[in-house]
Amino acid sequence: MVSGFDESDRQKIENSAFRLIEAARPVEKKIMSELYDNEDVLSSALSMKSRIKERRSILRKVLKKRAEGMSDFQPEHLNDILGIRIVTYFQSGVTKTVNEILKMVKHESQYRSPFIKDLLIESVIYTSRPENDPLSITESVRKVILDAGLSNVPRIEGKETQYSSVHLILGCKSKIEKEENSDEDFVFPFEIQVRSTLEEAWGEIDHRLRYSISRGSASNITWNKHLNALKAMMDGCIQYVEVIHEQAAETSGLLVQESQAKRSAEAPIDALSELVEAPTEVTTAFKKIYTIIEEAKSTKLEPLAQDLFKKSATELRVLISDKKDYLYQNEDAARKASYWLRMERAFCLLNTGESNDLVKAEQIYEEIQKDYPNDSVSRYRHGYILRRRESYDEALSALFEAKEILDNENDRRITGDHWIRAALRRTIGYTYWRKSSKCGVTNAGRSERRKLLQDAISWTREAFKIAGDEQERIACINNLVYYGWEERQGSNANTEFHVLDTEMGNWIHELAEFTSRQPDHRYTRYDTLCRGYLSVGDVAKARRVAEHVVDLLKEVGLIRQHVPREEVDSVQMDDFLRGTIAHSLDGDERDAFVFADRLLARPVVG
Repeated sequence: MVSGFDESDRQKIENSAFRLIEAARPVEKKIMSELYDNEDVLSSALSMKSRIKERRSILRKVLKKRAEGMSDFQPEHLNDILGIRIVTYFQSGVTKTVNEILKMVKHESQYRSPFIKDLLIESVIYTSRPENDPLSITESVRKVILDAGLSNVPRIEGKETQYSSVHLILGCKSKIEKEENSDEDFVFPFEIQVRSTLEEAWGEIDHRLRYSISRGSASNITWNKHLNALKAMMDGCIQYVEVIHEQAAETSGLLVQESQAKRSAEAPIDALSELVEAPTEVTTAFKKIYTIIEEAKSTKLEPLAQDLFKKSATELRVLISDKKDYLYQNEDAARKASYWLRMERAFCLLNTGESNDLVKAEQIYEEIQKDYPNDSVSRYRHGYILRRRESYDEALSALFEAKEILDNENDRRITGDHWIRAALRRTIGYTYWRKSSKCGVTNAGRSERRKLLQDAISWTREAFKIAGDEQERIACINNLVYYGWEERQGSNANTEFHVLDTEMGNWIHELAEFTSRQPDHRYTRYDTLCRGYLSVGDVAKARRVAEHVVDLLKEVGLIRQHVPREEVDSVQMDDFLRGTIAHSLDGDERDAFVFADRLLARPVVG
């Protein structure tokens, strides 16, 4: 028995443990809710789990501390009664996640924070890698913690199990029941652990193997050697995965498939009319490919569309490589055919959903720019690729190069009413909007975001004025309504908006009319309408559209979870299913789903 410890002390510890466990429950719920709402945390996370220690575990820990000489140790001194573990897909995601959590601690994140502002009680970096290991994240995590400026120097430690993990001790406000049956405010400390998928797997494997071995046996040292060797091999796998991930990120950038309504690069098929001087076998082959491309553009099933674009790109490659210049009427006709076939192949490669195809498309556009310095379309689509990589300044540079060519009338292929004139301006606006979403939450960041949003509105309004067909006009309106809604978020009543109320109302009406005539299987137009209706105070219409957004994205999420299509309509939504669906969606889809679902969850007033 611990010196000075009796049954009365034991009962006090258990009572205190019980009160702490009860105080932990609302804290756990609040923190997990806010973490699941944080897109920057969720985008890197394979899983997020939480647990609250049981009473006997708390008692055992207190007794151990007292046995080690801390005679006054109480359950309130424990920092890990509540534990949260975030497991990231990749090792690099650990640094990103820690950075976002610390932004939440400083209340500088764009997402709500459950944490006490600026309270970082302790930070520990556990690592199995040597200090000079180029793939170690210790230094990057340490820098993130120090840069947060929370007066906390991270402790760096090695573990017997050799696993790598970052542990943060934070605080959350709670209430704890006092012995006289009253509540008092209480700073509840808790632990967040962040580690990668393979480190998590190693922790589980090591625990199972190491603690199944008799600790005092003669073979224990030999077993430890085997486990250490196994960890070295696991570290090699972690390094290899990280190398692959980094190379994929370099070549693919943003791999989210963008919808044609709000997030697209236009690609009308012009080649068919331009191949009139090509040999019959070329035009015949291209007509078959053209049919496949049109089918890909019209299908509602994304995987099928990507397969069709892939097939078209392959057949175009064969057509391009099978050179028979002698069959053309002249050199100019052969040159023209080469241009259009390459352009259409690049367009198909943009839509296969594969990162290496995006690189191939970029190479084609760069080749065409060398062959045709005044070609505006290749620069426009090159800008689209750069934007998908989130290289916004480079994207804008390419787009403005295309605009300068058009303004100087240097591209002889482009007529006065060509689709690119409006699409280019709308895409410039969209790129400014995407760039604005990356601004910080400081006063300077908010000011920069507002300026970029205003640039997005100005360029899109200019595109709208010269839009030559209904599809382009609606694409501009869709974006303007969305930007107008975003401009109103967090602004005070005295703010002068770039999108005026009368404009907003007219555009919402036209977008709704078009949507009723031409329903869409994509969610984006409905998401915009939902936000637009809310911005003008029409909650009833916003809720009706929100129901459609939820239905569309529920179907997408469940299909990705391999739920049979015929069962989708009958699946009832509960909190677990909502989380499952949200995790299956990409960033833009998840944002629309959560927004619409929360709107529907609000009580109807009146």
